[in-house]
Order: sequence, then C-alpha cells, then structure tokens
Amino acid sequence: MAWTGGAGLKETKEQAQCIEFRPWALAHEREPLGAVELAWCLKLDRIHMPPMNRFQRVHALLAAAYAQPVLRQLMPVTSHHNLWFSTSTTARYNTTRVGYMIWPHDEGCYGVRNRSELLARFETPEEAVAFVVAVLPEGIGPAR
Repeated sequence: MAWTGGAGLKETKEQAQCIEFRPWALAHEREPLGAVELAWCLKLDRIHMPPMNRFQRVHALLAAAYAQPVLRQLMPVTSHHNLWFSTSTTARYNTTRVGYMIWPHDEGCYGVRNRSELLARFETPEEAVAFVVAVLPEGIGPAR
C-alpha cells in the first residue's frame, strides 16, 4: 500500500520486508535512467529471478555484450534467448536491427547468425560478442 500511495522503494521496504529490489532501481528512482540503460538493467537482472535464473549461458552472453561500450549504447533485444541490437528505443526492432544475432544454445556453443544463416560458432560468449562488434558499421549508436 505504501508504494501505491507514493512512497519510495526504501520506505515501502520498511513497511513490507518482503519487497526486493536491485541497487539500480534506487538510482532509477532518484534520477530516471535512459531507455537503453534501463533495458540493459532489466535484462541483466532477470537472471536473478525465476524462471530466467536457470539460464546461466544467457546471462553470460548478456554480461559479455554489456561489457562492450559500443553495444552498451544500443538497445538490447532478446527473443527465445537470442540476442541482437537495435538503433531505436521505440521503433520495431526488426526494422532497426544492426549487426548479427547471437544464440547461446547452438550445440553447446554461441552461434552467430545473419537471420537464419549460421556464420560462426564460438566457445565463449566473449568471442561471439567480439565477432559481432568487429563487423558493426562504423560510428553506430547511440540508440534513439
């Protein structure tokens, strides 16, 4: 009731100890994060909650992509554990897609695909992400 009454996260937790939130949520409450940064926070955080906490390879891929500054400024898009990137925060992601898609469950490897065509397989998420970064168009981002 506190939160719906306008209380902040800390005040709400004082009244309802069962409330859980991550540190980025407090930062977002103080000063709203941009759409891209908020999307990254939400995607990276999902690994701590069921049912996503079963997918460690997906989280490793997201973390490897987030570690790359050029990708961190693009909108991360996921579907069925695939990861790709967009130059838009609001438009249809299929029309604003940039670079290749990474699939973390390609026969135990990280597959990099151009739509349905398999381009390469890598043992680690860092290798797959490096491949995607290497072929991005020059001067891409930030997403708008």
